[in-house]
Amino acid sequence: MVFRTGQAAGRALVAAARVITAPVRYLVDGWRRSIQARVVIGTLTLSAVLAMLAGWVLLRQVTEGLLDSKLQASQTQAVVGADTAQSQLDSAEIGNFFDVGPELSKLIQGLSPDDEARGYDVVIIGPVNAGTSDNASGGKLISGAVDADTSIPASLMDRVRAAPGSWYAYSTLHYKDSSRTTQPGLVIGSQLLVPSTGQSYALFYVFPLAEQQQTLFVVRSALITTGALLVVLLGTIAWLVTRQVVTPVRLARRIAERLAAGRLEERMQVRGEDDIARLGVSFNQMASSLQRQIRQLEELSRVQRRFVADVSHELRTPLTTVRMAADLLHDARADFDPVTARSAELLQ
Repeated sequence: MVFRTGQAAGRALVAAARVITAPVRYLVDGWRRSIQARVVIGTLTLSAVLAMLAGWVLLRQVTEGLLDSKLQASQTQAVVGADTAQSQLDSAEIGNFFDVGPELSKLIQGLSPDDEARGYDVVIIGPVNAGTSDNASGGKLISGAVDADTSIPASLMDRVRAAPGSWYAYSTLHYKDSSRTTQPGLVIGSQLLVPSTGQSYALFYVFPLAEQQQTLFVVRSALITTGALLVVLLGTIAWLVTRQVVTPVRLARRIAERLAAGRLEERMQVRGEDDIARLGVSFNQMASSLQRQIRQLEELSRVQRRFVADVSHELRTPLTTVRMAADLLHDARADFDPVTARSAELLQ
């Protein structure tokens, strides 16, 4: 009982495997037997690979162009803002350490955009002198809702703290407002120096890249759509071209099978004067030659059969006479001498 159950389970597994692998076998057989399928599939594969490569190159160039344009404009704005802020600090009357905070508040209000449509935030962190913490005295002043702790990369902070100049880094921007989602951004930082106290502060411009991301999304969608349409178009063209070549070949195969079955009157339809048409003419000439040769062989076979019949008929009559005479001599051998009687027996 257990053995029969195992056999049934084995047959079920084999049947399931056949059902699952049936499409694969069908595709393999189609690939192996059909020239048209191989050409179309090969064209589609190569077209898809080339379309992906071309799309990747174009998308990369567009991305680099957008980011470079945004970086140049942002760096220009950040450098102008940093120079303006440093000029204000140089001209401000800061008598001691405690006068820095109010002056920085005025500074960040002046550097902040007039409206949110301009799309950037200003952050001042400091002091950032060696041996001080970010939260000392001034702490963080932020013009918008960006979360400076998570949005400003630590590596950029270290570079701004280490040396004056304009530094930038790409980052993921986080916001304190939970309704706003994270988005890619560009952070540009520079160092501000308070002459009267000798303290250094880090000034950061935070530029969101949402517009650039949306532009890249549109470009990516357009490239994918265009690439898909191009692949389909090339596949259709390959199918139509191969069909013009494969159809006469298939017709020639069918006619050859009919000729092999004995239908010698079958011929290909010839249209035009191209290579396929000349192939059809040559095929028809071959079929006519085979038909003529086969008919000649049939005629020779018929003549041979008639000749054999005539020869057999001509030979049959004298042989019958000789046979009858031999029978008479054999019957009368008792009347002959011994030598003649032996000869009559040998005739039998």
